[in-house]
Amino acid sequence: MSHVGAIGIMQVMPANESWLSAMVGRPLNLRDPHDNITAGVALLGYLTSRTSSDDYAIASYYQGLGSVSRNGFYSDTAQYVRNVQALRNRV
Repeated sequence: MSHVGAIGIMQVMPANESWLSAMVGRPLNLRDPHDNITAGVALLGYLTSRTSSDDYAIASYYQGLGSVSRNGFYSDTAQYVRNVQALRNRV
């Protein structure tokens, strides 16, 4: 669990558990690694379909879509996006 309460491998917020369960069509348990990954991938799919770029989807995963839409990237979010993209480019 992160310092903000995100759970598991994909660091999914508990408040999203029921919404993501409905999205994937079955109950999810964020403490179960398989379900946590399923939830995280579903969330990423949702965000990539509703943002204009991978950077915005990544930022929204980290900061929240509403916050990114209202406030833009916070400085820590911008660094997070750079880190994710750098790791992505290494693969």
